[in-house]
Amino acid sequence: MSGEIAVAGVTGTFSAKKAEAPKPAGPDVAGAWQINGDVVGNVIDMKCTLARDGEKVSGNCVYKDLGNSPTTGTVTGTKVVLQNHVVREQPYDLTYNGTLDATGTSMKGDIAVAGVTGTFSGTKDK
Repeated sequence: MSGEIAVAGVTGTFSAKKAEAPKPAGPDVAGAWQINGDVVGNVIDMKCTLARDGEKVSGNCVYKDLGNSPTTGTVTGTKVVLQNHVVREQPYDLTYNGTLDATGTSMKGDIAVAGVTGTFSGTKDK
């Protein structure tokens, strides 16, 4: 943008350009993911669509046979934390703590739910 400016009887012109937002460091978690895991014999099979805004992650995961689950979380460097909710006989809050590979196309880590833990791995759709 550009224009004229007047301050205390002095006039002049100005111009400004919007700065580009800095790109987050590390691999990008945004996109479509297939995530599979196991928590004490309970299979996790979900497809997620994630967006990233700085360190914040948001999106939706669809658990096979259990439906949609709005998902939030954070990403710092290669560390990813995702949180969502599912109902399987009763409601459960799940927390996924994972690590992205250097290319940002796969991740693996631990799942915490109702006082027990399991493991998961995820692959980003190309």
